[in-house]
Amino acid sequence: MTIKIVAGSVKLENLMLKNNLFVMLGLPCMIKFSKIRLLKVKVPYTSLGSQPVQITLDSLTLVVEPIARKDWVVSESWNFDSK
Repeated sequence: MTIKIVAGSVKLENLMLKNNLFVMLGLPCMIKFSKIRLLKVKVPYTSLGSQPVQITLDSLTLVVEPIARKDWVVSESWNFDSK
């Protein structure tokens, strides 16, 4: 992993996602392999109220496999009701 910080911009290179990220989100699959070549975040510190924060993801490789139905964990915290 490489981190570069320059005047409101952050560049992260060669990142990997946690293998259990999707399980933590309540999805029935595991990440077998992941690589993010470049993640850029640009924060306009002087005008946060009027300018957006920009996040750019360049080259994502993701290999995912399902987990066995008996191992699924359903989270009670998910609420899909529209209000």
